[in-house]
Amino acid sequence: MAGDEKAALGFQQKVSSRNVICWSDDHRLLLCTDGGIHILDMLYSPHQLESTPQFQRQFIPQPQEPCNLTGLTLNKFLKLKDSLDYSELQPVMLDRALCPFVISNCSYQVFKAACWSPLSADVLGRCILSALTYDHRLVLYSSGSSKNQWKQVAELSQLYYNQHEDKLDKKFTSYEKLKSSVYKLSAMEMAWSPLLKDDVDSHSKTYSILAVGMKSGQLVLWKIRFPCLSEADCEITQTFTLSSSFFTSLSWYQTVDSSGTCYIVSGHHDGTIQMASINTKDGTVSDSWCLYSEADLMEVSCICVKSVSENRLCVLGTKETFIMSVLLEVIDKKLKICSVSHTTADNTLYATGLCIKDDQIYMSSIDSVVQKLQLHITNTDAKVRTTPVSIKFVPEASKWGCHGITLSKKWNFSCCFSMLKKCR
Repeated sequence: MAGDEKAALGFQQKVSSRNVICWSDDHRLLLCTDGGIHILDMLYSPHQLESTPQFQRQFIPQPQEPCNLTGLTLNKFLKLKDSLDYSELQPVMLDRALCPFVISNCSYQVFKAACWSPLSADVLGRCILSALTYDHRLVLYSSGSSKNQWKQVAELSQLYYNQHEDKLDKKFTSYEKLKSSVYKLSAMEMAWSPLLKDDVDSHSKTYSILAVGMKSGQLVLWKIRFPCLSEADCEITQTFTLSSSFFTSLSWYQTVDSSGTCYIVSGHHDGTIQMASINTKDGTVSDSWCLYSEADLMEVSCICVKSVSENRLCVLGTKETFIMSVLLEVIDKKLKICSVSHTTADNTLYATGLCIKDDQIYMSSIDSVVQKLQLHITNTDAKVRTTPVSIKFVPEASKWGCHGITLSKKWNFSCCFSMLKKCR
C-alpha cells in the first residue's frame, strides 16, 4: 500500500516526542516541536484533489519559566538535598517533577503533546486545545474571536496545585514522601471526551470532560464548560486512582450511551491496560476494570478503543513491537473480557501514533514505519493484521523517524503524519 504526497512542510525546530500531530474537528492541524506548537489552518477544499493544499500558520511558543509543583523555594530544596542520602538523592536529581531547579541542555518547558477539544469550545464554535509540557504544565489555549492570536485560557496544572497546596506537606524528610506528594500533581497524559450536553446548568449548554492521567496513577476529570473563556469554566469533578503505575497513553471511546455512560481506556508504564466507565452527567467514575494485568514493563505507548458491533468493543494498545487487542462485551453496563491477544507488527522500535476513523486504523513508529491495521473479529477473538504503507516522499527511510500520525475527522482523503529526521 502506498501513500501519495499532497504537501510536505518543513519546520526549523526538532521533534522529540510521540503523538505530536493532531487534526481538529474544524480542519486545523497542530504539530508539537521543541520550540512550541505550530497550528496549520488548511485553506483547502475536498473538491481540489489535484491541487497542492495551502496552510495559514500560527504559533504558540513554549513557556519560559519552569513548572514547580514541589512548593519549595531553591533554598528549601537545597536543605532537603543535603538531608538525603545518595540512594535517594540520585533519583530526585534525575526526576524533573521532583527537581525543577536543575539547569540542563534539554528544555523541559517543551510541549510533549497537545490535543484538540470537540467543537463549540470557543466563542465562534471552534475547537480549543490542551497542551502538556515535559515538566507537567497543563494549559488550555484558545484563539477566541481572532483566527490568528492564540491566548492562554487556563493553566489547569496551577489550578490543581492551588486546590491541593494546603494539603502539600512541604517538610519533606525522604524521597518517598516527596515523590508521593508531587506525583499526584504531575500530569502525564490527557484526552477529551465527546461533546456533551448539560441538563443541569442552565448557563452552559455544552461541555466536555478532559481526562488527565497523573504520574501517581490517578485519573483527574475536569469538566470544561463551553465556550471556555476563563478558569471559571474549568471544574474538577473527581480524582480517581486507576493504577499504581503512571499513565503513558489515554483515550476515550467516542460514543456516549443513552444513560450518559462513556468509557475511557489507559495504558501504563508497567505495561498494564485499564478501563473505566464515566458517568458524563456528573463527571465521576462509575466502575473500572483491569484489561491486561501482567506488569511486563513494556509500556503502552498508544491506545484506542473501537466499536466492532452493537455491544462489543475492541481495545488496541501498542507495546514496543507488539499490538495488544482486547475484545470486550458490554451488556447492561457489565463488562466481559472475551479475549486478550497480541500481534507482532512490522516495526522494530516503539509506536508513536495510533489513529482510527470509521474502519480505517493506522499506526506509526519511530523507525519511520507506517502501517494500516485490519481487525478480524470472531465470536471469541479479535486478531490484528498489519499492512506496511509506503511513504513516497521519504528518500531514505532509515534516516527519518515518524513521530505521529493522524486522520482528519471530516475528509476521508486526508491522512497526515510527521516524518522528521532523527537527532544524531
